[in-house]
Amino acid sequence: RDGFVVLLGRGDGVINRGGEKVYPREVEEVLLRHGDVAAAAVVGEPDVVLGERPVAFVVRKGEGHRDADGFTADLLALCRRDLTRHKQPARIDVVDRLPATATGKVRRDQLRAMVGASPTPATSAAPTAPTPAATSAAAAQPEAGLGAPR
Repeated sequence: RDGFVVLLGRGDGVINRGGEKVYPREVEEVLLRHGDVAAAAVVGEPDVVLGERPVAFVVRKGEGHRDADGFTADLLALCRRDLTRHKQPARIDVVDRLPATATGKVRRDQLRAMVGASPTPATSAAPTAPTPAATSAAAAQPEAGLGAPR
């Protein structure tokens, strides 16, 4: 369109977090090392400062873990230990099952819809969340943000 090449399909793989690439499979493999995780999927959540940030969805094996908060805290600690900072999930949501096709492939489009379509500021307890001053400064100067023409 208008002299630009538009790529369609298979754009759901790599998460671009502030210019750093995050491959969902790398994060999923770390989460799957935890003995109480039956399944895991990672998608990018829109972020007004970073572009995207990884969000993980996990399915627990049975009721083996003490509580949901302790379970997610253990998973976040595992990610902090085994992943570089930009690859660590902003949050981990425990779900009963991952949405899947009839052949069992995870429906990442449905997971992305669950995290929301509009960009949200990086204000969660994520280890790399910017300070409110940085978020305000970036919002006040959108031309200095990600993807701005130079």
